Amino acid sequence: MSDASRRQQIKDRALELKQQVTNGTICDCEAMAQLTEYIASLLTTESNKKQKFIEDFALVCGGRTGKSGTRDRTYFVAFGESCFKDQYKDGSNQVRHFAGFVLAAFYGGITLSNFALIFNELTGVYSWADMLLGWKAIRLGNGVDRAWFSIDINDVGDWIRDHLCK
Repeated sequence: MSDASRRQQIKDRALELKQQVTNGTICDCEAMAQLTEYIASLLTTESNKKQKFIEDFALVCGGRTGKSGTRDRTYFVAFGESCFKDQYKDGSNQVRHFAGFVLAAFYGGITLSNFALIFNELTGVYSWADMLLGWKAIRLGNGVDRAWFSIDINDVGDWIRDHLCK
């Protein structure tokens, strides 16, 4: 399956999940967890599946792609912050914020992504909720591809539920 075809399938699933959020049958945090599980299910036979997982998640949920985090809204689906733990809420699209910093951590590692998080928050509209959420995203993004703290892509949905959702 081509990257474009897979990403369109992921976007379609994200739109279905967003409709469930709108209908009140699930919340944004749960939708994000389910979407990561769906993405992982599409990558079982792919080479570079960790990289593709992060790229697909960041592209659909964050509208960002690649090592430089280039803005790309082709497959982007906007969510919100429902059912996130209170410390991660600030009235904005926390799914997008989380996805962006997962991407930054995957490519930039802990030091660079922490610098980017602090710089982003101190030069924009500061949000303690975004800082806390960003640190969790950095842990996940770095953990997907590191031997010393490895998170299998098939376990990301449960990781999100355990660490971010109420």
